Amino acid sequence: MENSTQPPTTRTFMCAVVFIDIIEYSKKPVARQLVIKERFNTIVGKGLENVATADRIILDTGDGAALCFLGDPEDALFVTNSIRNDFATETEVPELKVRIGINLGPVKVMRDLNGNPNIVGDGINVAQRVMSFAQTNQILVSRSYFEVVSRLTQEYSQLFRFIGAREDKHVREHELYEVAVGGSGTHDAPAEVIVADVLTPPPQQPPAPQPAPAPQPKPQAAPASNPTPSPASTPAPEPKRSNTGLIVGATAAICLSIGAGAWIISNPRSPAPAVEKVDKKQEVIVKEESSPAPPAKKSPGKAREQAAAQPPQQQAQQQEYVPPPAAAQSGVYVNGRQLSIQELQQHQAIYNAPVQPGRYWYDPTSGLYGHWGREAIGYIRTGHGYGRAPVNASNGNTGIYLNGRHLNAVELTRWQALFRQAIQPGQYWLDGNTGNVGVEGNPTPTGNVRAAIQASRGYR
Repeated sequence: MENSTQPPTTRTFMCAVVFIDIIEYSKKPVARQLVIKERFNTIVGKGLENVATADRIILDTGDGAALCFLGDPEDALFVTNSIRNDFATETEVPELKVRIGINLGPVKVMRDLNGNPNIVGDGINVAQRVMSFAQTNQILVSRSYFEVVSRLTQEYSQLFRFIGAREDKHVREHELYEVAVGGSGTHDAPAEVIVADVLTPPPQQPPAPQPAPAPQPKPQAAPASNPTPSPASTPAPEPKRSNTGLIVGATAAICLSIGAGAWIISNPRSPAPAVEKVDKKQEVIVKEESSPAPPAKKSPGKAREQAAAQPPQQQAQQQEYVPPPAAAQSGVYVNGRQLSIQELQQHQAIYNAPVQPGRYWYDPTSGLYGHWGREAIGYIRTGHGYGRAPVNASNGNTGIYLNGRHLNAVELTRWQALFRQAIQPGQYWLDGNTGNVGVEGNPTPTGNVRAAIQASRGYR
C-alpha cells in the first residue's frame, strides 16, 4: 500500500518552488565540497523544521536544492528568509554563499528511479531562471509569486521591491521582485547592510537657500501675494533609525539618492559698452560700428499682413531655422564619467529611487560610495560597471588605502572608532559581500566589519 503521507503521483500542483544555488561550488576541491554541502544541508534542514513533511518535496540538485511547497505559499517566504539570514551570518564555513529564487507555478509530481517523489514542470524551471539573476544572499521572486503573496496581508506587500525585468538565455522575460533583508527572520542583517548603517554619517544641516531676486512687476498685474516657501528649500525631517533589517535594507537601497549637485545659474548678459567709451581693442569697435542696426519691432497685426502679401516661396525662405534639441544629459558623474540616460534609468529602476545630479565616486569591490572629494557616505550593491574609484576620489591624506582609494582623515576616524584601534598606514582590501577586510596581497582576512559592528553595539 502506498504511503498516505506522500503526494499522489498523477496530480498537478500549483505550488511555490524555491531554488537555492551554492555560489562557486563546482570550483572548490571535492573534499571542500563535502564540507560545504554538509553545512548547507544542516541549515536548510533547520529552516524546514516547521513545515510538515507532507507539505514539501526536497530535491538535491548537487550544487544546491529545490524546495517545493505544496501547502501555504507564504511558507516559502518564511523558510527562505530564515535560511538567508543563517547563510549571511555563517562563520563555520565562511565560503558558503547562496542565491535564492522563488516562483509560483505548475509542477507535476512523479516518482524518480528510487521511488521517491520528484517534481517536473514550468514551476521549477522558472524558479531556477529567477535564481540565476540573484546576487549573493539575495532572494528574488517571480511576478506570479509576488501577485499572490503580496495580497495576503499589508505586511507581506511591504517586503517586496520591484527591480525590473530580465531576459533569460531562452529569450523569456521575467519580472523580478526582491525580498527585503530580514523580512521575516530574527537574525541580524548581513554584513553589506550593516556597513551602510555604520559608515553613513549623521545628517548635516543643509545650507540656507540663497534669496532669489525680486520679480519685476508686470504692467496691469495684480500685486503678488507673499510667496510660500518651496518644498525643496525646507529641510527634510531626519529619518528615524530602526534596528530591524528591513528598514536598514531600505536605507541602504536609497543611499545614492542623498545629496545633489548645485546648478550654476549665470547672470543675464550685460549690455555692450558705448563705442565712444572704448579706447582699446579697436578691431572690436570697428565690428560693432559696421554691424547693422536691429530692425524696428513691428506690431503683430502689421507683420501678419506683410507676411500674407508675400509669395509662398518667400514666406518659406523667411522662416527661422530651429536647431535640433541637444542630446539629453544625465548630469550624474560616477568615477569621473557621466552616466548615460540609459545607465541612470537602469540604476534608478534597481534601487527604486531617483539619483540627484552631481559628482560621485563608487568602489565596485566594497560597494562604498560618496560625493567626489569626500569620505564614504553609504553603501550600494557591489559590481556595478562604473569603473574603479580613483585613488584621489576622497582627497585622501592619511597614507591608508582601501581597495586602492586613499582615505581622508574623517573616514579614517570612523574606521578606527569601529575597530577600536589605530590603523597603520598601508594598503588594505574590503569585500563588500562578506564584510571581510585584510592587507593587500594576502587573501587571509584580518578582521570582519560585521563582527566589529556587532561588538561595538555591545558597548553601547
